Amino acid sequence: MARHTIFDPDRDDPFILSRTAIDEFLDCRKCFYLKRRLGLKPPRLVPLTLAIATDAILKNEFDEVRNGDQSHHVWQTHKLNVSAFSHPDMEDWRNNFRGIRFLHEATNQEITGAVDDVWQSMETDQLHIVDYKSTSKKEDPDIESGWGFGYKRQMEVYQWLFRQNGFDVNETGYFLYINGRKDTGFYDTGND
Repeated sequence: MARHTIFDPDRDDPFILSRTAIDEFLDCRKCFYLKRRLGLKPPRLVPLTLAIATDAILKNEFDEVRNGDQSHHVWQTHKLNVSAFSHPDMEDWRNNFRGIRFLHEATNQEITGAVDDVWQSMETDQLHIVDYKSTSKKEDPDIESGWGFGYKRQMEVYQWLFRQNGFDVNETGYFLYINGRKDTGFYDTGND
């Protein structure tokens, strides 16, 4: 059976509900209905090239750490006793068109989400969901203003998906926030 993202009550196969679709519903129910029930597409957004580039660079960097079973300076700087979690489904979990999935049988909805990374506690073996964020502003980035509420909700959906798939997930998730500041003279690793 074909998977679908336009809700049709006459279909028996699961309705795909991505983490982004959940955000759409919470932000504007009318917009959600127009897109997910009637199939009307909103205007295309400008691609976030900084975010796309940052995600790719960080994924490559942490994959190198993961494959080499080594530490990372971010973990050392912030005294995190974690390692990069290895799992055969990692590439699927990161893929926007596959992601990690869970079929909510009561509603016949397949909930999906694509994570950036997963780290594992070296003390408890619990998983920490990791999301990469990027911006370019003078102030230090934070998740208590602006897009922060949506970021937190995104993290909660990812944590829920992993728990529903049988993983022991720590309540603490990590946002690895990169700030492309233009007012410094040199690359600042934040280690000062």
